[in-house]
Amino acid sequence: MGIIDTKRNVIVLLNMGGPSTLKDVRPFLYQLFADRDLIDLPVPMKPFQKIFAGLVSYFRSKGTKKMYRQIGGGSPILSLTKKFGANLQSSLSEKGFYVDVKVAMRYTEPNAESVVNNLDETDHVVLFPQYPHYAKSTSGSSIKDFLRNYNNRFPHLKEPTIINEWGMEPFYVNWWVDGIRNEVQKLNENGINEDIHVIFTSHGLPMSYIKKGETYEQSIDQSREKIIEKVQDLEVEFHQAYQSRAGPFPWLQPYTDELIEELSGSNAVVMVPLGFVTDHVETSYEIDILYGDLASKKGIANFSRVPVPNDDIGYTKAVADFLIPFLFVGEKK
Repeated sequence: MGIIDTKRNVIVLLNMGGPSTLKDVRPFLYQLFADRDLIDLPVPMKPFQKIFAGLVSYFRSKGTKKMYRQIGGGSPILSLTKKFGANLQSSLSEKGFYVDVKVAMRYTEPNAESVVNNLDETDHVVLFPQYPHYAKSTSGSSIKDFLRNYNNRFPHLKEPTIINEWGMEPFYVNWWVDGIRNEVQKLNENGINEDIHVIFTSHGLPMSYIKKGETYEQSIDQSREKIIEKVQDLEVEFHQAYQSRAGPFPWLQPYTDELIEELSGSNAVVMVPLGFVTDHVETSYEIDILYGDLASKKGIANFSRVPVPNDDIGYTKAVADFLIPFLFVGEKK
């Protein structure tokens, strides 16, 4: 017989979100800059966070809309996360586990509150942030927001099961290993066998956050080294860089654009968006368009990117295997 239980497994995919249309850009930016976990203002400015968010969203919306116009007029992150969730639900069902997979975005709809309002107190909830490498300002903020809404609705219940960090898991490491091998093989087949540079490019964090104890950089380092262990036979040079910095203060370095400039005239650069699992403005615009144009201007003959997983079926099945131990399992009969 199958598994008998009175609970429903609910996996909630936590993600950042993004503006689905150009008219959503300014509200998205406001929500983003109003988040005190993501934007840690100096103490004297903290009482004015909402005013700050309003001003920044107003002045940055025009430039941000230009970026989104170049990737189709909006972010694909919601639709891709939903597709991944649907595939994940199907994969778990095929393995004998009925699971309801939901999506909660941090700065756009559907948000944590709307997801929590559709839960039942008998549900066994697993939070699965789509940030492989924990940082208080990203996965931490999404988890905190969800728990605040969950505890308000179910104050008498234990908190959900939380998967904080998974950047070292085999399914994730192997995705990049296979992708790097594929990109380098394409270059080799075209006669390019030397002066190949593989850049692991990850979302940056302000150095002030690192000094306050964020372990994000170490997590990135550990994941990258695990990947390199499996592709060290390739005749390439590996680099780590950080992208998406904003403001005048120092962030994690080296910066991706500056590294690309240093590699001017190279035969090939292969970008590995370590830390990203879903295409959005940082991959589709910043890497593909902005850095692609920069590489061309700097005489880099071949510029490519390892794809992120998105809703890939093979990747999803591997994720399903990873998640099974976190699910509630009733008595077997």
